[in-house]
Amino acid sequence: MRFPDNYTTDRRIKSLSSRLETVAKDSHSRTFYVNSAIKSENLKYNLTGVLSKIILKLQLTNGTKKDFMQTIELYNSLHKTKIKYGDFTAINWITESDQETVIPERLRNFLFRIGHDRENGKTVTIPVESKGLIEILQLYYNRFYLNRRLLISSKDLAGIVRKGHPSVKTAFLLEKGIVEKTKDSKSYQWMDSNQYVQHLGSEIAAILWDEFGGETSDYESFRQYYSLIRAAGLWPVDLKNYLTQRSCASLINLSIKFLYNQQDLKQSASEFSKIWMNAADYMDRGSSLEIPVIAFDYSDAYSFIKSIKSAEFLFPDIFYFQSTRNHFLLLLHIIIENTPEHPNPHENVLKLIQNLELPIVAWNSIERIPTYYPQLIPFLLTDTDLAPLAFQLIDKIKINENFSPDDSNERNHAQNREEINGYWMEMFTVFLEKSESISAEKEKIGTALARILGDLAMSVFTSGGRTANNRTDHMLYRKRLENVIKKLSTLRLSNSHSYGAALNPRIIFSYLPVMAEYISDQILLSEGPDNGYLRMNSAWTSLGIEMLKLINLRSSEAEITKAQRMALQDSGSMLTGAIKDYLVHYYTVQEINIAIYDEGKTKVTVSRTEREFGFEIIDWGYLTLCLEKETLLENLDSKIIGSLNFLKKGDKYDRQNKDQSIKLKLYIKLLLLAYLEINENENKNEYDIQGLPVYSVKEKLEKWIIAYALCYSVEDMLNGRTDIFNELYSSFGYLPYHIDLADLLYRCIAYFTIDRQEKFVKDYVGQNSDISRLLAAINIFEKKNLQEIVSDRISKIDVGKYIASKFMITDLEYALREAIISENHWELAEELLLKVQSHYKGLKGKYENSEDFLFEINLLLAYRQKQYDKLKNLEIPEKKYRIQGENKKSRNLKNYYIALFEINNRKNYDKAIEIFQELQSDDPKNIRYAFQLYRAQTLKAIDS
Repeated sequence: MRFPDNYTTDRRIKSLSSRLETVAKDSHSRTFYVNSAIKSENLKYNLTGVLSKIILKLQLTNGTKKDFMQTIELYNSLHKTKIKYGDFTAINWITESDQETVIPERLRNFLFRIGHDRENGKTVTIPVESKGLIEILQLYYNRFYLNRRLLISSKDLAGIVRKGHPSVKTAFLLEKGIVEKTKDSKSYQWMDSNQYVQHLGSEIAAILWDEFGGETSDYESFRQYYSLIRAAGLWPVDLKNYLTQRSCASLINLSIKFLYNQQDLKQSASEFSKIWMNAADYMDRGSSLEIPVIAFDYSDAYSFIKSIKSAEFLFPDIFYFQSTRNHFLLLLHIIIENTPEHPNPHENVLKLIQNLELPIVAWNSIERIPTYYPQLIPFLLTDTDLAPLAFQLIDKIKINENFSPDDSNERNHAQNREEINGYWMEMFTVFLEKSESISAEKEKIGTALARILGDLAMSVFTSGGRTANNRTDHMLYRKRLENVIKKLSTLRLSNSHSYGAALNPRIIFSYLPVMAEYISDQILLSEGPDNGYLRMNSAWTSLGIEMLKLINLRSSEAEITKAQRMALQDSGSMLTGAIKDYLVHYYTVQEINIAIYDEGKTKVTVSRTEREFGFEIIDWGYLTLCLEKETLLENLDSKIIGSLNFLKKGDKYDRQNKDQSIKLKLYIKLLLLAYLEINENENKNEYDIQGLPVYSVKEKLEKWIIAYALCYSVEDMLNGRTDIFNELYSSFGYLPYHIDLADLLYRCIAYFTIDRQEKFVKDYVGQNSDISRLLAAINIFEKKNLQEIVSDRISKIDVGKYIASKFMITDLEYALREAIISENHWELAEELLLKVQSHYKGLKGKYENSEDFLFEINLLLAYRQKQYDKLKNLEIPEKKYRIQGENKKSRNLKNYYIALFEINNRKNYDKAIEIFQELQSDDPKNIRYAFQLYRAQTLKAIDS
C-alpha cells in the first residue's frame, strides 16, 4: 500500500537518497571515474561517431525459434525421430529471450564439456533418455554459440574509417584494442570489453538511440537498438545528460514495455527450474540430476525475497549468476539511472519489485540496490509492503573509501557502521511519520513494524563472530534494537482527534495486536536446521518478550479505550502461549526434518548445541513472570523435565545422554538467568505496577533451582543423573555473554531465602570434590558463613589425589586460576602450578599461550608470597615468532607487579611512580596504570 504524499517526509526521502548516492554508490562505478585521456581523444577525433557507425555495422548471429525448429526438423529427418519444440520448453531446456532462442547456462556448460572431452579423446556419456534432445542442442550450439563473435567486414570498416578523422585509421583501432583482426583477414572482431566502450558508452548509446528514432522511436526500433547495445557491451550511465527529456522518456517507456513483454521472465510455477537451468553450475551437477522442487512465496515482495533467501541458503551457487536470464539488467540500469525526479521518482522500479509479475527482475533489483543503486533505498519507504526491505538493504551498503580516511580497518568499519546506523534511524523516523497518515491501516503498519523489528532482532542474534568487526556489528545492532523499542514505547500520535482520546495515545498501542500475532507465527514457525543442529529461535523469542513489555506498558483510559486494553491483554496471552509452546517444542522434540543439499528433507534424531549465541541477553525473567500470570510456568517446567530421557546403561559420552545433558543445561541456565534478572532488575517496581506475580515466580524458581542443582551436580547415570555444572572449557568461538552454569548458580545463592542458603551450600559442596568449582564458589560468595562452609570442605580434600584424578590439563589450569585469586586458599596454587608446569615441560615445542598464562600465575604467586627477589628474577617468556621479537605484554605485566610490590610491601612510592609513569607512557589508555599511579602519588603525599 502506497503512503499518501507528504511534502515534509518526501523531501527527507529525497535528501536521504541524494546522500546515499554520494557516499554509498560503488566507488568503481564509471560515475566516479573519468578517463581524461580517452575523453580528450574523443574531442579531438570524434571517436564516438566512429564507434557508433562500427556498432551499426556489426553482424549479430543470434539463433531464433525458426532456426531451432529447423535444427529439430533436420535431426528428425536423419534419425527418424519425432522430437518437438515443446519437448524442450516443457523442461526449460531452451529459453526464449525476445526473438532469440537461448540455451540455458547449465546446458551450455554441459555441451561445452562434451565437445572438450571428445577433442581430448575422453569417453563421453550422454543419458539415454535425453540423447536426442542433447544432440539437437549440440547442433544448435555448434552453429550459434561455438566461436561466437561480433564481426564487421573489412570493407565496412575501411569505409567508416575513410570518412572519419585522418588520425583514426584501422591501425589506431587495433592498437587501442577496439577491434581485432580475424585469421582470414576478411573481417574484424569487435572487442566489447575495451576501455573506449566503457568510458564513451553513454555518448555512443545516445548517438545510437537517435539513429533508431529517439523520441519518435517505435517498439520494433527499440528492440533492434537494445539488442545492438547489449551485444556491443555498452552500459550507459547517464543518458539523460545527452538526450532531450522527451527522448529520454521514450527510451524509459519502451524499456519498461520491452521488459514486461519478456515471457521467460514472467511469474510461473517453474521459476526455480528456470533458475536452476540458468545457473553457472559451479558444482558440476550436469543435466541429469533431478531438479529440486522449490516453491516461492508470491504473497508480497517481502515474503518472496525471504523465500528466495531460504532457497539460496540451500543452493548458494544457483543464484549467484544467471547469465542467460540477466540480460534485463541493462534495461533495469537504463530505467533507474535515467528516471525523472518528478512526479514520483523510481516508481517504475518500485512497481517491478512490488507486483512480482517478473520475479527474477524483482530479486535482482533488490540484490543490486545496495551496491549500484543505493539512492533507491529511501524510496522503498513510500510503500508499506516495501518499507521492511529498505531497512534490510541499508545495512548492506558500503561507505566509499573516499569517505573513510582512517587507515585502520577496524576504526573505519566502526565509523562506517555508525554512519549507516544514523541513516537507519533516520529512515525509521520517516517511516513512523509516514505511518501516522494511515494509522487506521493497522494490519499493514503492524505487519511492517513486526518485520522491521524481526529483521533487526535476527541481526542481533546472528552477528556474533571472532573478529572485531563482528563484535562492532553485534553491539551496534543490539543498541539499535534497544533504541527502537524505547522509541516505540514513548512516541505518541501528533493528532488524535479522530480517535476521541483526551490524551494523544502512543502509536504502538494501535499496532501491537497485529505485531503480536505476526511475531507469534514467526516464533512457532518450525524450520529445519541448516547444519543438523536444532537451534533456538532466539531472535523472535527475544522480540516476543520485548513485545510483552510493550503490551504491559502502563496506560490510562484517557489514552486508550477499555476495548483496546482488552485487545492488548488478549494479544499478551496469545503471545505468551506461543512462546511457551515453542519452548516446549524446542526442549522436547526428538526428531526433526533437515534439509540436505540436493536431496530435499529427511527425518533425523534431534541434536542441540549449548553454544546458543545471545542466550544470556534474552529477558527470561520477564517471560517467567508472564508465564506465571497465564498459569503456564509449571506446565512448561513439568513438560521439559518430564521429557528427560537418559540412557541409564550408557555413560555421559553416549550421544543420547550428551543431548539430554545439553538440553538440561540450557533449561537450568534459563531458570538461573530468569531468577537473577528478577532479583537484580533496577526497575523491579515495574513488575508490581504491571501486576506481575513476582513473589510466586521467585519462590518457584528458587525451589526448582535448588532441587535441580543438587540432583544434577553429580555423575550417577544409573539413576538418570549427570553433572551439568562440570563444563570447564566446553565452549569455543565468540561467546561474549557466556557464563558457566556454576558461576550463575553461585550468584543466585545470594538471593535465596536465609534459611535455604546455608542448607543448600552444605548439601551442594558436601557432594562435590572438584577443587576448581569450590574455589570458584568461595571467590564469588560474599557472606562469611558460606565461605567458611566451602573452605571447610576444601580443607578435607587431598590435593594430590585431586591432581592425579584429572586427565585434562585445562581442569588444572582452571583450578590454578581460581586458587591464585582466592583470599584464603591461594597457597594451593603452588602445588597446582608445579603439576601444570611439569605437564608442559614434557611436551615438545613451545606453547606460547600457556607460557604467558603460567608466567602471570608465577608473578601473582611471588607477589602473594612477598618474595621480591623471586618476582624480579622471573624470566619473561620469549616470543620466538613475534615480528617485534620482545614479549612486550609480559614485560609490562612483570613491571606492573613489581610496582605494586613497591607500593604495598616496600612503601617505595617514588620507585612505583617511576614504573607506572613509564607504563602509562607506553599505554596511555590503560585504566589500571592510571589508577595505580594516582594511588601511589596519593599515598606518597599522605606519607610525607
